[in-house]
Amino acid sequence: MAENYQSAMHCPLPTKRISSVTELPYLERLAVMDLEPLELRRIKTDLTMYFKIYIIISLRYHLITSHVTIQCEPTIHGGNVST
Repeated sequence: MAENYQSAMHCPLPTKRISSVTELPYLERLAVMDLEPLELRRIKTDLTMYFKIYIIISLRYHLITSHVTIQCEPTIHGGNVST
């Protein structure tokens, strides 16, 4: 349940405010609530953002380059060679 709240709010869950784990050290509170450390969550979020940017750039590049056609070989039309 804590993770759902956390994802919905897009901000770290203040684990010290949960009375049942207030006295535990940070890493133990995370283990009890089955959460990942903030640093790891930030790294995952950054990687997801970079991946999305990469996909957008790749798609734009593909769209731009797929519309460009270059004729490299001469074609023959009715006995005439054109390039």
